[in-house]
Amino acid sequence: MPIVFVFEPDLIFASKFEGFSRLTGTDFKIFSGFDEFTQAARENMPKALILNLDLMDSERLINLTHGYHVLGYYSHINSNIARDAKQMGIDYVVARRAFVLNAPSLINQLLDFKTLAL
Repeated sequence: MPIVFVFEPDLIFASKFEGFSRLTGTDFKIFSGFDEFTQAARENMPKALILNLDLMDSERLINLTHGYHVLGYYSHINSNIARDAKQMGIDYVVARRAFVLNAPSLINQLLDFKTLAL
């Protein structure tokens, strides 16, 4: 099973990844702390990364754009972070609602490194 690392400090939202795992056959390792997340990504080379962009700043985004395919989601009220994420090199950026509604498709496409149909 492919392993995808997820940065999601909201434990309630993070629990959605259990269902996504069943639907996609993907193992997710959830991290609530960003430093732990980046250290684990450097040491373990997961297949891809998924990020809650609402909690990111530009400096942190720059460090994640090399070596991984990354999907980031954001709250619709934080559209500025979506623009910043795209400028910083995040591969796929989608509103949180669109992510939840289309998670299996988006995750499978991320793992296949195809262009996401958003």
